[in-house]
Formats: sequence, structure tokens, C-alpha cells
Amino acid sequence: RSFMPAMLVHNASEVQGQQDVRVVFVLTVNGRAVRQVHRLINTLYHPRHYFYIHVDSRSEYMYRELLPLESQLANVRLTRERFATIWGGASLLQAHLSFMRSLLEMTDWYWDYYINLSESDYPLKPMQQLTWFLNKYKGYNFLKSNGRETHEFMKKQGLEYLFYECDNHLWRIGTSPIPLGIRVDGGSDWLGLYRDFIRYAVYGQDPLVLGLEEFYKYSLLPVESFFHTLLANSEFCSWVVDNNLHATNWKRKQGCKCQHKNQVDWCGCSPNVFKSEDLNKLLGYKGKATFFGRKFEPVINQDIINTLDSLNGRDISEEPGLIHYWENDYHYQDKLNDRTDTWRSFMESMVHRTQSIMAHAQESCSLFNINIIESHILNVADSFYRYLIKFNATLPSRPDPVTLESQYNYKSTYKILNPDGPIGRLITLEVGSDYDLKELIFRNYARFLGPNSDVRLRLVWRYGGVFNMAVAWIDPSGVVASYENVTVGKESLIDVHNPNLKRPLRPGVWTVNLIYSEKICAELKFLVVPYSRYKGQEITTVLASQLHNGPSGSYSPRNASNPVYKYHIDNAIELHEKSVINGRKMGEDLRMWIDELTAQFWSVEDACTVVNVEPGTGQAKLDNSGVNFDRIIHLEVVHGIYGAQNIMAHAQESCFLFNVTIIESYILNVADSFYRYLIKFNATLPSRPDPVTLESQYNYKSTYKILNPDGPIGRLIILEEGSDYDFIELIFRNYARFLGPNSDVRLRLVWRYGGVFTITVAWIDPSGVVASYENMTEGKDLLLINASNPMYTYHIDNAVEWHEKSVINGRKVGKDLRMWIDELTAQFWSVEDACTVVNVEPVCSQLELCHKTTWSSLSPDPKTQISVKYINKSKEN
Repeated sequence: RSFMPAMLVHNASEVQGQQDVRVVFVLTVNGRAVRQVHRLINTLYHPRHYFYIHVDSRSEYMYRELLPLESQLANVRLTRERFATIWGGASLLQAHLSFMRSLLEMTDWYWDYYINLSESDYPLKPMQQLTWFLNKYKGYNFLKSNGRETHEFMKKQGLEYLFYECDNHLWRIGTSPIPLGIRVDGGSDWLGLYRDFIRYAVYGQDPLVLGLEEFYKYSLLPVESFFHTLLANSEFCSWVVDNNLHATNWKRKQGCKCQHKNQVDWCGCSPNVFKSEDLNKLLGYKGKATFFGRKFEPVINQDIINTLDSLNGRDISEEPGLIHYWENDYHYQDKLNDRTDTWRSFMESMVHRTQSIMAHAQESCSLFNINIIESHILNVADSFYRYLIKFNATLPSRPDPVTLESQYNYKSTYKILNPDGPIGRLITLEVGSDYDLKELIFRNYARFLGPNSDVRLRLVWRYGGVFNMAVAWIDPSGVVASYENVTVGKESLIDVHNPNLKRPLRPGVWTVNLIYSEKICAELKFLVVPYSRYKGQEITTVLASQLHNGPSGSYSPRNASNPVYKYHIDNAIELHEKSVINGRKMGEDLRMWIDELTAQFWSVEDACTVVNVEPGTGQAKLDNSGVNFDRIIHLEVVHGIYGAQNIMAHAQESCFLFNVTIIESYILNVADSFYRYLIKFNATLPSRPDPVTLESQYNYKSTYKILNPDGPIGRLIILEEGSDYDFIELIFRNYARFLGPNSDVRLRLVWRYGGVFTITVAWIDPSGVVASYENMTEGKDLLLINASNPMYTYHIDNAVEWHEKSVINGRKVGKDLRMWIDELTAQFWSVEDACTVVNVEPVCSQLELCHKTTWSSLSPDPKTQISVKYINKSKEN
């Protein structure tokens, strides 16, 4: 069998005169990554194309959140016929045939191609290139064949077995007769199908169509074979391109671990998530007719998605949330189950502590009638940063409820007690649930564990020799739930330990110890929270007895095989007595115990409600901005110390700042990367006789652009200027990037591996003078240069105007000089926050600012918010 070869189309001239095809992107999505689905649609969007969305019948949150798109965009529709599309199930084929039938019946959608995508797909090329490609090969169908002979493929695919889908599980119930007289083919289930063929597949009444539909109702992975086989044996057999338009990140060692055994009696492989280190692999598809990649998950690695956007000409450098990612973790409309019971127990307790802090700050800030709405995971720079809980509440002075959001930080309890020996290889130790064997992470990002959680221990090691150690799990009553000897290999690896504990787990603080040479070398504590409610019911004496006192008998046979624990557990009797008392608690006693437990693992960082300021009135509507605690009053704004001063004055007359005196400044790093520059200063306000101390945060605006990614310049990762270069650590020690007339500037370039090539580096001063021009040869390693050749040969636009402006600027003094500096710094630094420390007396007498002054920016950015933080000096912080 031969396939039509298809080459990438590089420009519009190759398809000149042809009418652009219209594509219907069929998105089959599930989960909670709504933000990524919006981003995918935004990246693909063109009024000429259509978006037909199927949300898995088990993903109600996703469905509710995407439904408003229909009223916002005429070319977006969600199907109401929803399927539970389990891996390998026949329902996925039935779903696609249903989608195709619905799309053919739409008289107002004029589409040519049907391309299916998921929430884990993302474009590798600008969509215009896909349009050119489909224009050139219009009429052809795009799918990927595995290239095996029929008998080999059928055996590998399990087509000789009979499967039946029931209760979201695929059951193997016997053997299946093999279709005779046809070529059975298959491969990927990601497709690009032409309308004519789809009409035949949906409406065809010949024995081939009807027979294949019946056969694949009872087959494993039918979408990976039905359309391939129908094309190969029909009149469309010569209209096939062996290309499914996709690049898939296969890592067989990680992706083929029978992770589908809970859904189907079969071992299946799944692709892995693309990460930043896979960029070279993705760049290898640049000259190929490959338009989409999978899988991408921003909750794991958003940086690679940002990089693709930049390479494809989508300027996202000024996006305020570039390194931030929010993903919903809970919504009050979620169905009740064990997970929601555990989540509610944690969240209600965490919000209680927010409520307590606000009430203690000021009586008028007391919260009543609290109802939790939803929660989100917040990642910064691809690492978990905060847990966000949104809730409604009423205040004493307000008749209508207000919506608040509180931020919580997880307190790490992992300790290395004895770093001697091989235990020094340990990088990370953490307990969680919902372990993903493919990505080697816990999908329970919040670390919320309850009595029925299936807990695991995840360990990350550096390279080293093979050694043996023991892992001990101790419950809150001092019982050794599991004790097991394990062997650690010599390679750098991520390992997971499953204690196979019988449930329910006893609620409270658990301990995991790593023991080497009969010494405790590392310790980790984790929380199993009691249920505050169970299946919507208050905890009764019977439920407490069943759920909060551990399992009947031992946790695991592993502690029976090691009945003598090699070290002493302090206060074992006291721990047991306390656990028995705690296990009986109900009502207010139970709630107080949960609050006490969560306080050991989670700290309240911020609580906020948005304040919208009506333009021109200075009147504020409380609807979502902030009461923030811990240290300082928080102000989200947009411009310098003078920029902050101007914004605050613009927001409200009483926020004018006078007599500004700078005290000190700080570098703030997050996840080992520069995040903000902090400047602390004194100032006076019109309504206050004494100076107040404020601190303002500033974000550096990157001006680095790849103007032409073709050729070896695509290897460039970082380009930055600076001073105080450290030749040992290969970084600039001038972290703030503050450069003045006497700075010794350098250029730092970081490259990926590749071949040797030559480039030129030119330095142009503000007047248009070429200060330096130098050719340099780049090898395979990182290279740092300081250009010094004062020759330059290409044209500089507006050179005369640049020179004249520089001469004028060079003479400025006084206010003109200050305004010029403000204009310059505003191009490179944005004001993000401004805060002042409010010392709160126990009676909260100084908190009038909370209600009398609403700070908000009237800058063009409608998202600008201001919020207030308090520190209570009467309590230990």
C-alpha cells in the first residue's frame, strides 16, 4: 500500500489563487484545565474556522465553564450529547460518529476538514501554515498508519478479542471473529478527515461501512483503526496521507506501565508531557508537516508552551501572568464523593483561620455566613506556589454578601536528620496520593489527604552507589503502620514507595522515617485530615467510630513481618490516648481539632476582595480586592517610586505622598529566579501627621526578542545585558540590572547545543552611534562575549533624529531630568505592588484605613487592584 507524500508549504505563493479551507476543530476535553482550553482556542482562532467542543460527561466543571463561549463566539459550539470517553473504549468512536453527523447537519457551518484535538494538544506552527498545507492537499485525508502487516497489527491491537464497555470500564468477554476479505489497518486516533469521506463514513449504507461499525462496537481502541480500515478498503483509498499532523512525545519506558488497567483489561501506552528540556525535539519538526504536539500540560510545565508561542510569532512577553498558572481544584457544584469530603474538611478549616485573623484585626471585618465557592492551584515558574480558596461571606456593615479569596502556603515538614552516608543523595521526599506513573508526580497537587486516601511516598535521588534502607510509616497514635526494607539503585531516579495501608487511615499527623544503619536519617510529617462531613452528613458517633479510628486490625502485613521496630517512639502511650479521644470528636470539638491540625501545615498568606473604582468619582464598589494579612498593605499598580506616587495620588486624593525618602531595597527571588525589586521608603500622607513607611514592588520588563528564529539563532535561550559579571558562577552580580554612565556592561548569551557558526554583535547607543561591532564564532558550549569592535555597516533608521534627541536629553537638569528618568525607567520597570505596614493595637484603633480609604488605580489597566494587609503586633508572628 502506498501513501500520498505531502510536504510542508512555506508561504502563500505556493497556493496562490486557491480559496482557503475551513477547518472544524473538534475538541474532546476533560478535566479542569479551563485556562489551557481557552488558550488553545485563542491560539487556533480565526473567524473562518469552527470549534466544536465535546466535554466528557464526567467533567461538569469544564462543561459549565466553557458553555458561555457559545454566546461570545458564533463559531464555537458545545455538543449536548456527551460521552464518558474512557481510554480504549468504543464510546469514543460512537462519539466521533455522532459529532460528524451533527456537523454535517449544520446548515450554517461550511467546513472542509475535521481535525480532532484534546486539551493536551497545542500548535507547533502558526495556523496560517496549516491552512496553506490543507489548501494544497485539499481532498486528502490525514491519518497515521503503524505500518504493520494486518495479522501483526490485529494481534498487537487485541482485535481478536471481544470487549464490552460498561460502567466506565472496558471488559474483555471473549474472542471475536476476524473480518474476512479486507485489509485491517490502524495507527493513531488523531485525525484530519475531509468532508466527503466523513459523509460516506456517516451515511454510507454499504456492507463495508455497516459491517465495520458493528465490528468496532466491541473492539479495543476502535478510533485507532475504524477510519484507517474504512479508507483502505473504500473508493477513498488513494486519498490518504500517512500523516496525522501530530508530533507525540513517546517515552516508552515511562509511558507503558499499564496505567490503563483500572479502565480496561489490557496494557496500554500513553505519551508523556512535553517539558522545557524537550524543546530541541520540538524544533526538529520545524521543516516537517507537523502542526500539533501532544501532550502539553501547563500544570506540569507551562514554560514550553510559552516558548512555542514566542517561536511562532505570538508576542506574549508583556502578559502579566506569563509564569503563573491557575487550575481549578474544587467547585461547590462538584458531585459529593470521598474527594470532595476531604477537600471540604481542609478548606473549611483554612477559611476559619482567615475568618479568625480578620475578626481579630477589627470588629467590622468579622465574617459571617461563609460559603466556599471554589478553589485553585496557583503555580509560579512551574512550581506549586499557593492554594487559593474563594468564598462568599457577609460583613456586619454590609447587607449584601461579598466575595473574598484567600491564599494559603504549604509548610514543608521534610527534614534530613543525618546527612552522612548515602542518604545525602536524597533531593526530595514527599507524601501524596493520585500518583501518576507516567509523569512521576502526584496529581493531588494540594496534598489534601483523608482517611480513605491511597498514600504513596515519592523520593528523588542523585546518582550514587546501591544501598539498602528501611521506610517506616507511623500513625498519629504511635502505631508502626508499615516497616519495609528497600533497595536504592545507583542512578539518579524518582522512586515511589507504596505502603499498601489498609484504610481508613487514622486522622492526625503521620510520620515517615528513612532508616539507614539503624539510624533515622530523614523524616517527613504529613496530615491526614478528619472528615468534617461525610457524604453531606454531619459526623455522628457511629461515623466517627468508623472513619476516625483507623482500620480494624493492622494497617499492613508488612508490620507483621517486622513486629519489632528498631527505634523508640517517644510518648507512645500518650499519643495513643490522645488519638482515642480525638477519634470520638464531633461538632465544634471536631472543627477545633481540624483547625489545630491544618494550622501545622498551612499558613494564611493573603485574603482579598476586588474593589472597582468608578472612573471620575473616586467611589469604590466592594466586589473583589483585599484584606491582606501577615506583613504589609498590598497595592497592585503599574509604574516607579515616582510612578507609585503618581498612581496612588491618581487613585485617591488622600493617597498623595509627600517628602518621600528612600530607606533600603531588596532583591526578591521566587523559585531561584529573579522575581521583583523591592524599595522601602518613608512618606507623609495628607491625613496623617506622622510619616508612614511603604514598600513598593517592581517587575523588570524583558526587551529580548527573536526577530528571525531561522538558522542557528534558534538555539539562543537567554540574551541579557548587565554588569559585575561573575566568571565563576557565570552570572551578573548586578541582579537589579541597574546600569549607569560608568557601568562596565557585558552581554550574556546562553545557547543550546548545536553546530559551530559565526554571528555579529552590534552595540548602538541612544544617539544612534555604533559603539561596538564584532564578529564572533559560537561553538557547542555556552559563550559570553563583550563586543569591542567599533565598526558597523548596516543602516540605522532615524539616526539624525536619535542624535538630536540625545543632545537635548544630555543637557537636562532638575525637573526635566527627573521626568526624563521617569520616562526611561517606565519602559523597563512596571510597578506591581505598593504596601505600607499598619501596626494594629489589640483594639484595632488604627484600622480606620480599612474602610475610610479605598486605594485603587485609575490606570488604563482594568485589572489593577489594591488591597490592604494587616499585621497584629499583639500576637507573635
